[in-house]
Amino acid sequence: MVNIIIVTFELRECYLCYKEKVALSELKGHDSIIILHTDKSRSTVVMNKEQYIENMSNLIIDDKTYRPLNRDPTTSLENKIGKVIKDLKEQDKLNKYQAMQLTPRNSLSPKSYGLSKGRYTTQTHWKLHNSPSYNLATHLADILTPLSGKGMSYIKNSQQFAKRAKKISIETSEILVSFELFHFLSMFLLMTLAR
Repeated sequence: MVNIIIVTFELRECYLCYKEKVALSELKGHDSIIILHTDKSRSTVVMNKEQYIENMSNLIIDDKTYRPLNRDPTTSLENKIGKVIKDLKEQDKLNKYQAMQLTPRNSLSPKSYGLSKGRYTTQTHWKLHNSPSYNLATHLADILTPLSGKGMSYIKNSQQFAKRAKKISIETSEILVSFELFHFLSMFLLMTLAR
């Protein structure tokens, strides 16, 4: 069984006038609605809670994307990551402080929640704070972020991608992939490519 987490968002201190803030605060008290932020914009969407739960349920029961697990893998992931950190410390690739910071403890499994992509659609997002790989992913992102945008493979936006894609021919033995760095590192530290 899948449990859906209803996330209570804090009202943003953005471009709302006083009356809008009061109206949203009053709406927060209603059990039949949920207030969501839209993905990648400064908008707020007021949505029927039943519709939100239905949308999230439809996303999560997609057996091509998700599969049920027999047990929570959080402790196992903590142990695997802890072993890698210990090995790196023993090889003097991490100092004592870094090893302590990166070793996961009391981790939680990631939680799913939905952000509005528009009036009727919801997109699944994952709250990764306190997940087993979060500290390691943050550390790797700190190392890799200064390097992003400096390589030939970096693409700034969709317009630049479209311009470059016209000139690219992909061989049958090649695969074109694109990753958003931080989210990629958080969710897929160890990735295998099935052929």
